[in-house]
Amino acid sequence: GDTHWYWVLYDIPANVTSLSQNSVGVGTLGINSVNGNTVYAPPCSKGPGEKTYIYTVYALSVSPQLSVPATEVDRDTLLNAIQDITLASAELIVTYAR
Repeated sequence: GDTHWYWVLYDIPANVTSLSQNSVGVGTLGINSVNGNTVYAPPCSKGPGEKTYIYTVYALSVSPQLSVPATEVDRDTLLNAIQDITLASAELIVTYAR
């Protein structure tokens, strides 16, 4: 299917165990696929039927080394940067229907 990403957040300090609603100043924001900005873009599903959203968190051994500024870090750029430094990951899968 067509992959969209609504939130790219990295460089979250190891001592951060949760993010409160509307929290800012934690980690570095990359770009979303909705408007290409470095913000969280809420999913806005179109049409009827169930939509599945997956939130994935990665535990890394070191900070990712990125050769581009945050304004150019998209999902694929970050996934490529962390492929060899990922210790573990977890997914939260959410299904939404209008």
